[in-house]
Amino acid sequence: MNMETRSEGGMSNTVMCVLTDPEGTHLGSSMYIPQTAGPLQLTQLVNKFRNNEEMLPYSFYVSDEELLVPVGTYIENNKVSVEKVLTIVY
Repeated sequence: MNMETRSEGGMSNTVMCVLTDPEGTHLGSSMYIPQTAGPLQLTQLVNKFRNNEEMLPYSFYVSDEELLVPVGTYIENNKVSVEKVLTIVY
């Protein structure tokens, strides 16, 4: 699991990621999200991309580990490489 990070003129760092379902089907294309994004923000993204009328709850996993913290915290705690796209399973 790898990802890219970038900084834009003093804005907080972002992470290149792709959201997939458990079967590996991508939900949209790869995108930059803020490193401060956590499960709540990812849930909002998934609901928006799936055009859910009602906000449905989702859990998120990176390398079979549930994501319970912001993406940036996960990167630091797990010393994740920043060379490729981070796959987040919902």
